[in-house]
Amino acid sequence: MSVSSARSPRWARGARILAAAVVLVCPAARAAPWSDDNTARSDYERLSRQERRGGGPSEFDAMRLSMRMWIGKGRGITRSGYPFPFPICQGLTCYMPLKSVAALGNTVDFAEREHPMLVFNYELRVHRRLSFDVEAGGSGYGMGRADDHHWIHAPDSTIIYVPTDTVYRSPDNQDWSLSRALLKGDTRMLSSNAYFRVLILPGKYSPREDRIRQAFDVFAGYTLYQDTFHLREGNQVITNNTWSQTPPEGPFEGLDSRYRFHWEGFRFGIREEVVFPKGWALTGRFAYAPDLEFLGEGAWNRNKPMAPGFFDGMELKQGGTNSLQTARGRSFDGMVAASYSPWNFLSAELGYLYMYFKGGKGTDKILYSDGSSEDIELERVTSKRSGFFTGLTFKY
Repeated sequence: MSVSSARSPRWARGARILAAAVVLVCPAARAAPWSDDNTARSDYERLSRQERRGGGPSEFDAMRLSMRMWIGKGRGITRSGYPFPFPICQGLTCYMPLKSVAALGNTVDFAEREHPMLVFNYELRVHRRLSFDVEAGGSGYGMGRADDHHWIHAPDSTIIYVPTDTVYRSPDNQDWSLSRALLKGDTRMLSSNAYFRVLILPGKYSPREDRIRQAFDVFAGYTLYQDTFHLREGNQVITNNTWSQTPPEGPFEGLDSRYRFHWEGFRFGIREEVVFPKGWALTGRFAYAPDLEFLGEGAWNRNKPMAPGFFDGMELKQGGTNSLQTARGRSFDGMVAASYSPWNFLSAELGYLYMYFKGGKGTDKILYSDGSSEDIELERVTSKRSGFFTGLTFKY
């Protein structure tokens, strides 16, 4: 007992010294801060801190600037019709037919050959799930051909034009006059969209992971598309003197006409991105516009039978727009692309882009030289452009 009592104070003093050391070390350890907020203890902690700030994990580029060369061809068709402007006689009974029974009309088909168009796209990501982009493109190098049809449509009737003894038996959009011309095309396009990312797989990602990543977006935006065609070097292919004097077959001088297709309105769509290991990626984007505004402006410098007033001796207004078309329409466009990134800041891509616009049941206002005008039905109007593209994307 005496031995134990003698040693206890020495043991107690050691314990007190150890406890004091622990007390001194622990506050020092707790007080040791990291040198700054950007220093992370691990890749996982860095990712977590970035997500708390709302910037998103590193697999989402904060900015993309794309430059694409689109090798595509365009086509536009406008078709207007009006009731047959002369009485139809059956025996001793004559009447003015309804448009559904017999009609005349004008269809112009603009077809471009393939040519390059430069398209720029800039996308800025402001949040892990939200980004905005602006896309603009244009080209003034399109060349092609325009066919100007004047037709008769009376599918259940036989029409005999007595003065020239011309017979049409159940004509179905049969041409009675057709002229062709060379055209030069000018294209402009502009759109802006807001993308919301609804699906992210995997949910968390480290730059060191070698795995497939996937993202799915919905978006809404505004689009504008315009084709302007300049017609020249006319050539009369079909000549028929049934109702009007048309040029004789062969080339004719003086053609210098223009027509412009203009579409604009809101659209919405979806986009999906799949990123593979080793720098490969696939992207698909599809958009639909349910209600677009169409405006068509024709400046025809040669008189032609576009409305009933022509057969009463009226002449088209010269020196500006003499056919003003309006309608509501819709559009669909789709894009698919494959890309490869040799470096983190750059990718090269190859893809296909398709755009289609359609409208109808609108109005074609014909303007005459005496200041008067006449409204006929715009039956149908379409615009289309499609082709492959290549490009480069700079990103960070």
